Amino acid sequence: MTGEFSLAIYMSLGVAAAMAVGFSSPKLTEAQPGTVESQELVELVQAETSYCRNNMTDVDCACFAQKSSHVMDNQAPRVREVRYVRPQHLARSQAGTTC
Repeated sequence: MTGEFSLAIYMSLGVAAAMAVGFSSPKLTEAQPGTVESQELVELVQAETSYCRNNMTDVDCACFAQKSSHVMDNQAPRVREVRYVRPQHLARSQAGTTC
């Protein structure tokens, strides 16, 4: 009798395990509240919004702050012996041209 239902039993166990893993995992698009990284990012966005309002004209400051803080928050690994543009200059120039 179990031979007739073995495929259904294995499939239901697999679906139940996949659902348990899926619901117990943290959401990928949600930042952890109260972490240092999220607090630093909020402060960075506020600083970039303030910079935009004080120094730029005809620019969407919300867009500018989002783009600029995204570029400055990027923690990509660096290659040794290569000179990089300062993240602040790169972020503000990219955000200024796209917004």
